[in-house]
Amino acid sequence: MMKAKIREHKLLVQFILFSVCSGMGMGVAQMVITLYAVNLGATASQIGLIGGVQGIGLLLTVLPIGFLVDSVGPRKVFILGTVISAILYLLFPFARSSNALLGVVALLSFFAAFRFIPMTSVFLEFVRTVGSGKAGWQRGSHSFGLVFLGPLCGASLSKYWGFEITFYFVSVTALLLILGVTAIFPDTASSETITLGERYSHLKEFFRDRNLLEASSAEALALATFSCFNAFIVVIAKRFIGNNSVV
Repeated sequence: MMKAKIREHKLLVQFILFSVCSGMGMGVAQMVITLYAVNLGATASQIGLIGGVQGIGLLLTVLPIGFLVDSVGPRKVFILGTVISAILYLLFPFARSSNALLGVVALLSFFAAFRFIPMTSVFLEFVRTVGSGKAGWQRGSHSFGLVFLGPLCGASLSKYWGFEITFYFVSVTALLLILGVTAIFPDTASSETITLGERYSHLKEFFRDRNLLEASSAEALALATFSCFNAFIVVIAKRFIGNNSVV
C-alpha cells in the first residue's frame, strides 16, 4: 500500500514537471511566432490569421490521432509528433515573409495533436487510479508553463539571442521532452479492441449528450477568447513600448 502511494506521488510529480516543460515550450513558441510576425511587418489581419490557422490542423487531426493512440500507444505517437515538430521549428528562421510564416505555422498545426492527445489520454488513465480530485493538476501545470513561463522566456530569449536562436531553443526543448515520455508514457496500445463501427457510435453519443456539448462549447469560447487576447496583446504592448521609447 505504501509503495503504491509513493509510486502515485512520484508519477504525479513527473506529470507536473513534464506538463510545465511542455507548456513552457509551447508558450515560448507562441510568443516568438507573434513577435517574429510583427518583426516581418505583418498586418493585424495576418497576425490574426497566423494565430487562427494553428487551430485548423488541430481540429482536423484530433479524432484521427485519438484512434492512432489507441492503436499504437501514446508514446510512439508523441515521439513521432515531437520529432516532426522539432524539425519544423528549424524552418521558421527561413520564413522571410508573413505568408511564408503563415505556411510554416499551418504545417506545424497538423502535428500539435500528436503531442496534446497522448499526454491527455495518459493523464486521464492516471486519474482513474489517484482519483478525480487531482484531475486539474496536469491542466494547471501545463497552463502555468504556457501562459507565464513560456511568454516570459520567449520574450527574453528573442530580445537577447534573436529569433533564430530562439526557434532553435524551442526545437531542442521539444526533443528533450522525449526523455520524459520514456519515463511516463506506456509503450503499449489500448488493450480494448474497438471496431470502426463502435468508434462511430461513440462519436454519435457525444453529439447527443447535451452536457458534453455545453462543456465543449464553453471550452471553445474560452480558448477563442484567450487566443485572441494572447495574439494581439503582444502587438499592442510592443507598439506601446515602441512609441514610449521614441517619446
